[in-house]
Amino acid sequence: MQKARYENIAAYIADFPAPAGKMLELLRKTIVKNAPKATALISYNMPAFKQEKILVYFACHTNHIGLYPGPAPIAAFAKELSAYKTAKGSIQFPLEKPLPVDLIAKIVQFKVKLLEEKLALQKPDLGWKKGLTSPAIKALDNAGINTLKKLASSTEKDIGNLHGMGPGSLLKLKKTLQSKGLAFKK
Repeated sequence: MQKARYENIAAYIADFPAPAGKMLELLRKTIVKNAPKATALISYNMPAFKQEKILVYFACHTNHIGLYPGPAPIAAFAKELSAYKTAKGSIQFPLEKPLPVDLIAKIVQFKVKLLEEKLALQKPDLGWKKGLTSPAIKALDNAGINTLKKLASSTEKDIGNLHGMGPGSLLKLKKTLQSKGLAFKK
């Protein structure tokens, strides 16, 4: 019964009569409850939830609802998923059986945690360099200035002359030094 293109998840779910439509709505609610920061969208003409990156997709098929959380949750919950048909990144929930809401909740929570951990590793803690432009950070790194003590041992003019250091970043560095009771070398 699928339309050519869906505008949103509600339109997708509305295209399926009961019991599939009710199961899809239950699945949507379970995902929303367990990934409250996620944004709902349509991607590849399927419902999806994104939290900086896609957490899960789902779709209704002739005999099942497919949940697409990727391979890690499927491996992590292999024992609990043994009653369902799975592939590398997908799970099939038969339409004639109730959705395993508790299991889906655990899978979504696992995926949220996995994604948050991955994103935390990709975003280094910049510490005292936070708020600086990328060129300014690179200029300091290239000059070997990796502590406030090293920054304070430089003159304001020397730092201002670094390639990539703009006036806004220089002001930010000056304020950071002052907040720590330090100053540029005279």
